[in-house]
Amino acid sequence: MIGAILILIIFSSLSAQNFDIYEFPIELSNKDYSINKIIKGHSGWTFYLDLNSNVVSSQSSKNNFYFAGGFGNNYDSFIDPIGLSVSNLDLYLFDRGQNKVFRFDYSLNLINSLDLSAYFNGSNIVIDDFELDNWGYFYLLSKNNNAIYRGNISGLDNLMFIDLDQQMIDKNCCDKINVNSDGDIALLYPCSKQLAVFNRLGRLQYKLNVSINNPTMITNAKDLWIVINDYGEIEVINKSISKLLLVSLIDNEYLVDFTENNFKILCLTNQRIIEFHLD
Repeated sequence: MIGAILILIIFSSLSAQNFDIYEFPIELSNKDYSINKIIKGHSGWTFYLDLNSNVVSSQSSKNNFYFAGGFGNNYDSFIDPIGLSVSNLDLYLFDRGQNKVFRFDYSLNLINSLDLSAYFNGSNIVIDDFELDNWGYFYLLSKNNNAIYRGNISGLDNLMFIDLDQQMIDKNCCDKINVNSDGDIALLYPCSKQLAVFNRLGRLQYKLNVSINNPTMITNAKDLWIVINDYGEIEVINKSISKLLLVSLIDNEYLVDFTENNFKILCLTNQRIIEFHLD
């Protein structure tokens, strides 16, 4: 990569103000709530998803907690929730079991939902990942169709948004999708250690080579893409820079999820939440 800068930072060498360790909220631990996904909203809100109980929860800056979902046939119940994303003051969740998009406010009152079953009726489309942009458009990654579909809470676009079979990409192993604040769409290809970045119109802009092995998740901070693997290795990358970070995990600890908020990275493990600054 032209002009790439490679920096290795070990957390143990950072000063104390650069990272913080948080225990899981006691309000969730007391309910045997297992945190499998985490995402930040505006004004200090945090959202969690428990895939064991299919319950989503929100935590306000005043430490108030709200809950929605669970198993069953209720209007806000989930079968197989796979995606959790924030757009402005709304929380969106995609349930693969129902092919349904749910839209909540921050207190987890259901605003509305969109059933996509009619759009997928008679097809073999299976959705594997879900992302949202700042304009309320959602993006659905289908591995078996090797395609990206786009829509909003009013409905799904009639045409496929990105046909990945038509792109100049070496291998068909797209696994994750992420959208930054400008609407650029990054697709993670673990098998080729590559990011393919598209603009809001679905046109391929550039590709980036990833240095870390076996990348599994992706997020962003403005014009930076942030990739992580199961070993706690993080790469912060764009067209001109590549920084490597290493999360020091303790015994029997493993990474579950990670997210970005205001140039802070939150790493969710099975034991705690690790937060550090990118700058």
